[in-house]
Amino acid sequence: MEAGFGVENIFKVIRVDFLYRLSYLDRENIPKFGIRGSLMLAF
Repeated sequence: MEAGFGVENIFKVIRVDFLYRLSYLDRENIPKFGIRGSLMLAF
């Protein structure tokens, strides 16, 4: 399970999401935080 928030429409093209992992924290080599970026074209 993950929780996150995002910022959309940076220069009307880019979206940035910040994620925090809520489950599987007891396993090795699994990051607790993440950043996801995406590009979108809207007309």
